[in-house]
Amino acid sequence: KENSRFILLSSSVKVKGKLMELLHLQYFSEVAHWKSFTRASQSLHISQPSISKAIRALEERWGVQLFHRQGKTIALTDAGEVILPKVEEFLDQYYRLEADIVSPELRRQGKIVLGVAPMVGTIYLPELLRDFSAAYPYLAIELVERPTAIVEELLESGAVHCGFCIVPTINGDHETLLLPREEVHAFLHKDHPLAAKDALTIEDLATTKLITFTNETTLYRSIIRNFQAREMRPQIAIQAYEWSLLAAFADANVGVTLLPEPLGRFVPQLYPNLVDRPLVDTDLAWRAALVWQDKRYAGTVVELFVEFFRMHQGLDTAASAAHKK
Repeated sequence: KENSRFILLSSSVKVKGKLMELLHLQYFSEVAHWKSFTRASQSLHISQPSISKAIRALEERWGVQLFHRQGKTIALTDAGEVILPKVEEFLDQYYRLEADIVSPELRRQGKIVLGVAPMVGTIYLPELLRDFSAAYPYLAIELVERPTAIVEELLESGAVHCGFCIVPTINGDHETLLLPREEVHAFLHKDHPLAAKDALTIEDLATTKLITFTNETTLYRSIIRNFQAREMRPQIAIQAYEWSLLAAFADANVGVTLLPEPLGRFVPQLYPNLVDRPLVDTDLAWRAALVWQDKRYAGTVVELFVEFFRMHQGLDTAASAAHKK
């Protein structure tokens, strides 16, 4: 990377029967180099809490303190001074091994194909794929944008290597890494009658026209389920596949659209007439996940991408195991 001394690692090694993440060693080396958790975080494009957690894990595993911490100032302890050159020698040997063994295989693969459900790409993929491309510039990335059900079909057929889907997924046999649960908000024109309210209910939404995703999408099915639970029917005016098109119709005051709250950071720049309102007394929510078929792709570029994604998102091994379908 431009600002980092390292290319992020994507593998792990067993030490005394326990899993030792190579990334944790890289974080230790980078913090020692910068003498700052903040600068190391900026250099690696990894959140500071993830780096701090990794350092604590190393200290607990080895039973030593690696850094003296005094406010924002840190320095290596005596133990840290002894360990650092050994860690950097180990990392250097690993880089050489990876260059000799892993890189030729990845160059022969040449491309990873990702199935992407609506909105996931906009919310999560730009920074992830920027960093992945920086770490593995010889790998091309192809995105196939389809609803979750179709992404799963493409995954089953082998047409895509991994899928970014909306949960719950249909096939429970996939390996899964969950992203945080997001609230669903109502986006509506600032002059719409419901814009005067601070929050909206399903009963409020039943009084106006809705602009929704198409029938095969997970969010549409969740909206219908919430209305049916109240023995109500939504007034669906327009259905479309692209979230930006839904927002455009809402911006024209055709009706109200329901979208994941994180899209709120994009909407104001594109549609300045829109306001967003939280929903209350409803279980409407939205959650994305990375899914793949572990047995089919063990040892390939997919395994590399999954591990990179897991570390990029700060998902630890225990959480990953808990999220398997």
